[in-house]
Amino acid sequence: MLELKPQVINGIYLFPDNIDPSRYYYLLQEPQIAQRNGEFQIKLIKYSGAVKGGMFSLEVDLNVEQERLQQVSREMKIPGVQLEPVAIIDGSVKLIILDKIYKPQKPALFGNNQAVFCLSLTQDEVVILEQALLEAEFTTIGVVYALDYLALRPSYAYQLRANWERVQQYIEEKFGLNFVFFKVDIENVIDQLIENRSIEIKLDSFTPEDEDSKNRDRILQEIQSMVLSTFFEPTLKPVPIKDKSGEFSLLPGFSYRRIDITTIDQRFLNLTVNEETTVRRSIYPQGNLQGFLQLIQQGKLDCDRIITTIDLDDPFFRHRQVQVISRGNFEEDGISQISVTLQYGDELKTILLQSSTDRKNVEPWNSILNDGVVQRDVKAKYTVSFKNFDSSQRPNTLESPETVTIFNQLEIVPRELYSIIPVSITTSSTFPWERYETVQVKILYQDEANKIRLEPNFYLNRQNYQQIWKMFVGDRLRKKFQYQLSYQPTSGNSYYKTSWLEAEEQIIVHNPFPQERTLTVIPLFSWSEIREVEVQLNYQDPSNNINENQVFLFSESDSENKIFSARMRNPELRLVTYYVTIFFADEKIWQLPRSVTLDKRIFLTQDMKAHQIVAISAEKVDFEANQIKEITVEISYEDAKAGLFNKSNYVFDSSGDRAYFEFDYLDARRQHYQYRTTYLFTNGIQGTTDWQIVDSDKLILESKTSDFFHSESITENLTVEISAKNLNWQQIESVKVLLAFEDKNIGIKEASEAIYFREKNQESFFWEVELKNSPIRTYKWQAIVYLRDKSVNRKDKIYHPGPTAKNWQETDKQQLNLKDYLKVNEK
Repeated sequence: MLELKPQVINGIYLFPDNIDPSRYYYLLQEPQIAQRNGEFQIKLIKYSGAVKGGMFSLEVDLNVEQERLQQVSREMKIPGVQLEPVAIIDGSVKLIILDKIYKPQKPALFGNNQAVFCLSLTQDEVVILEQALLEAEFTTIGVVYALDYLALRPSYAYQLRANWERVQQYIEEKFGLNFVFFKVDIENVIDQLIENRSIEIKLDSFTPEDEDSKNRDRILQEIQSMVLSTFFEPTLKPVPIKDKSGEFSLLPGFSYRRIDITTIDQRFLNLTVNEETTVRRSIYPQGNLQGFLQLIQQGKLDCDRIITTIDLDDPFFRHRQVQVISRGNFEEDGISQISVTLQYGDELKTILLQSSTDRKNVEPWNSILNDGVVQRDVKAKYTVSFKNFDSSQRPNTLESPETVTIFNQLEIVPRELYSIIPVSITTSSTFPWERYETVQVKILYQDEANKIRLEPNFYLNRQNYQQIWKMFVGDRLRKKFQYQLSYQPTSGNSYYKTSWLEAEEQIIVHNPFPQERTLTVIPLFSWSEIREVEVQLNYQDPSNNINENQVFLFSESDSENKIFSARMRNPELRLVTYYVTIFFADEKIWQLPRSVTLDKRIFLTQDMKAHQIVAISAEKVDFEANQIKEITVEISYEDAKAGLFNKSNYVFDSSGDRAYFEFDYLDARRQHYQYRTTYLFTNGIQGTTDWQIVDSDKLILESKTSDFFHSESITENLTVEISAKNLNWQQIESVKVLLAFEDKNIGIKEASEAIYFREKNQESFFWEVELKNSPIRTYKWQAIVYLRDKSVNRKDKIYHPGPTAKNWQETDKQQLNLKDYLKVNEK
């Protein structure tokens, strides 16, 4: 897609492509009189006889000859440069003669953007125009194109603040309502408005000084375009500029347009821009027609080719003649034919146009006289027929309303009935093609009133990153459509599909996850003892369908730092899970338990510890409704045997608060931690819960009221950890443990299900009982040890505390280590 800032070479605008540095889009800077078979398409007809006055016809275009394009290519000095015409999506052309602006015409909007004007002149206007064409070096004839196109705005970030009223007041004081001035004047006005702070610019992105200057220049161009389109309209002021006869000379003038400032959307110049996007912009090729005096004096032009005198009393003009000219783009619009019906008086005639350049003369009618004057009104209507289109998606034929012409030429412009809007579908310049093989673009456009339902599909890839959809529109006010993007990933990445989005005139396919979670893995090993280290990393965001994995291998020959990179949709989700496996030179293998990190790097060492993170959230706490001032969380982790201890306090005063408690650990069975919460209420009451032991990596706080603590009805739990680690598993096959708690006074009686431990299943088990205000803190337990060899102790099983299953042991220990009680004689 073309970028905003063009350069001008040899009178041609050149817009660079946002991705391909060898591709440029061109547009002629000055309109010119169209030529056909070497003749200028301009004609002044003077009437003689009873009827005075005349007619003036002019055809203009923006055609650029191939030779001129080749010359521009050479001057650009870019190897393999490709020049393509700018895709115009809308526009108009105004003709200005003797300071009179005639009704704007719509150019063809394809090819050379031709436009034809046919005017009826008074006798005085004929005289003045004839003198201007033949006897002056310049004329009072001007042509102004106003063409809309789509361009890509760079992804710099800035804030723009403007006071529209001060801007308007300053312009009126500077110029007034009837003053014609030029673009350089507007640029000076912008500088002065910035200087007096009527317009303020703030660059948000950090860039080097030279880049910052370039971005500011681009922003100034944006502001100039905004001010131009809001307060000014293009005009022409005839001035003598020497140029070759028969062409236009560029004179980009503008006049101030007084508007009601209260009708302007105040956000128009009070905005923040921070992403790469497509914008609609206007460009104004314009100029004054030079006279033909020099060519006539040199004998290179016969003035009779330009000016003709006709006698309407001549018998020749007793016939009404009309030439029908095709202005339809048959190839691009898929037109099969245009049937034109003309009526003069009561007589109908029909002709067929079958190409974009077709011109056909209608068989003449006998003239009709009204009070001795020839009637010139001819009624016309036409039907456009399309080919190769599904009638269930759009009409195959369209009929025009009836019009009346008094001229000898009738232009048929099918796009007055419909529009073909070129919708650019392109990827951003930073799209990560290394992550995606293709992107499917599904589009839905509906206009029931005009019987249109379009559902095209497009596929983009690294080689074919830009396409144009020619959207058929029956109502130009209905240009919005819906689209959905499906990202097909490369291996190791996640499939992603967007919801249905809405757009108008363009689709830019951005990186769906512009933010990345990166983690640097740094190995710090003595490779004399270690053969290889494997690190598995994973990042997940289930709500956005993200699950990315990566595996790194390190060795003595490959010990450089490596960077893990994952797409990130939610910046609050930064947790990366990792597993480390060390392969020693003596064939031993050591694996680090599951670990997580929020850091930007991890260090790999031979004695590294696993790392756990507990996310603490107050999202379910309604502070206002429960009159909670703040909640203090005391949380700690301890593994005395491994010498690991960590303790922290966190204060929460809103439901949006988050905190992370981090600790190192060595044993995957000892990831549990303990915490308690203290609630401070707005009425001054403070209450603290009992310590609780949990092993979840998410701790979500709950709402409580002051009555909960005031009534002392705190529910306390008895939690017991049972461990079978370091038992004599050479003699023991399995162990069954039973636990029981009872408080007859308040009717509590709880018993555990049978808990089994085996050599391959030694993980600690946690048994929890809700005390319900019971003062008792003791419980009973028993164990049955099943032996591998029945000859040991002459039994196949042993009871603890024994000697039978009817015996129980009472204790208040919250950590029950079976190895301290279950002794098996190996002899």
